[in-house]
Amino acid sequence: MAATIATIAVLTKKATGDTSAARGLCFSRRNFPRNVPYMIGMEKKSYRNMAEHVRLLGWIHIIFNLIGVLVAGVVFLAIIGGGLLSGDAEAIFITSIVGTAISGFVLLVSAPGIIAGVGLLKRKSWARILALILGFLNLLNFPLGTALGVYTIWVLMQEESALYFATAD
Repeated sequence: MAATIATIAVLTKKATGDTSAARGLCFSRRNFPRNVPYMIGMEKKSYRNMAEHVRLLGWIHIIFNLIGVLVAGVVFLAIIGGGLLSGDAEAIFITSIVGTAISGFVLLVSAPGIIAGVGLLKRKSWARILALILGFLNLLNFPLGTALGVYTIWVLMQEESALYFATAD
């Protein structure tokens, strides 16, 4: 966070010629200038567009990973239900372990995406990093994960995205 504030303070100094902003890095969340993205050359339109892209990306991550949670529930019920239908005590025991393990793994994989989506909606800087990591991992999940990964990387690797998260409350 301090490095981000230092970068913005230097950019503010370059854009406005005001040395008081860069002196001592006096920015906090309370006295951070609201118009910094505009002072350093980011147009209001591109700032609004970035806000829309980040909001959309957050919702896509949440929905994509909630589908994973739904799949985990269906897999759990299907595998355990198959063991219950057999009526064999050993089959019930084995299918309950397998169903729980597979569902637990899918839930474990889906949870970071939901967390990243909520963080993106709340403009948390850690969510940008988490979403980028998940975006690179999603590239391997063809075809929907690849599309999500490409869109995530495209949105969050832009300079406007870094400024959008740096100026968040």
